[in-house]
Amino acid sequence: MYIIEGQNISVRVGKSRILDVKEIGLEEGRVFSVIGPNGSGKSTLLRVMALLQNSDDGYVYFRGERVLPRDRIRVRRRMAVVFQEPLLLDATVEENIIMGLKIRGVDAATAKLRAGFWLERFKVAHLSGRWARALSGGEAQRVSLARAFALEPEVLFLDEPFANLDAPTREALLLELSDVLHSTGVTTFFVSHDFKEVAFLADKTMALMDGLPVQEAPPERILDHPSCEKLAKFVGIENIWPAKILEGRSETLIADINGLAVAVKKSGDLEDERNAGAGCRVKIALRGDKINLIPRDTHGSLDRGCRMDGRISQNCWSGRIKSIFHFGSTVRITVDCGIDVSTSVPVQFAHTFKKGENVEVRFSIDAPAVLVE
Repeated sequence: MYIIEGQNISVRVGKSRILDVKEIGLEEGRVFSVIGPNGSGKSTLLRVMALLQNSDDGYVYFRGERVLPRDRIRVRRRMAVVFQEPLLLDATVEENIIMGLKIRGVDAATAKLRAGFWLERFKVAHLSGRWARALSGGEAQRVSLARAFALEPEVLFLDEPFANLDAPTREALLLELSDVLHSTGVTTFFVSHDFKEVAFLADKTMALMDGLPVQEAPPERILDHPSCEKLAKFVGIENIWPAKILEGRSETLIADINGLAVAVKKSGDLEDERNAGAGCRVKIALRGDKINLIPRDTHGSLDRGCRMDGRISQNCWSGRIKSIFHFGSTVRITVDCGIDVSTSVPVQFAHTFKKGENVEVRFSIDAPAVLVE
């Protein structure tokens, strides 16, 4: 049974429906995330599930019981919310935490102990006497998280809490939050537009596009095998090629991409992909970091076809390096195989490759995703 779930949640603004989620549920002790671009309805869904906003249709259930209007405040006191912008009172850091606990009926001595514990846990105990409005963005968000955990909520809601933080602060706080979530086991509803955060924290993810769920799966599944082209672009898949299926009856699809043959193992959890047969027009999506580049010694004409071993476990194309661009710790190498193939190579291996050189492009049949148009 879910600790909290929503059924037929719909929100409209004027005549436009901005959110339409038939079913969503959080398993106790798990981290459930929602990703999507700006305006996709993520924060609206969080506010509805956290009982901070009414939906136009549908219901929220808490521990199996429908939350009625008269129950909302009582149930909300079993939750905590951390927003993108820290909402701190005009008081000291310690008072910000203690006041919230007193409102929930915690005695003064216990409230002070809890405040001290969580300020220490989030490394801001030395700021307990400082005025909250004088904190930096990172400090304020640490205090917001400490305040939320001090409430000992049954469900914690996080609405893009790292969006306004600089990279070093965000990475440090992500590590600390992950440790706290695992040690406390608190059920968490986490909203983000950053799929790297989601992959790091979440057990399960719902992807929203234009207010509609397009996929629900473990985050790594969505990152590598998204259900549609729009989601593939959002999660940063570099290679999306139009293709035509040549053979689709077995567990492995064979498709044609501008004269290149590609073998793709069916994922099994996407109905459209399972049903795609010969002649279907699809898109093949492949992350650049799933590709291996192998230098070639020969300088003759390039093989534009696909070579696969006897077990059809990997694809192998021949090509010539078209461009090399450095992006921090990785290097983006584009290879002309008759189609442009974008790959990501760790910077320490970049010296192996030169523009104009012949290479082999290899990737497992498990790596690509089939996007049915």
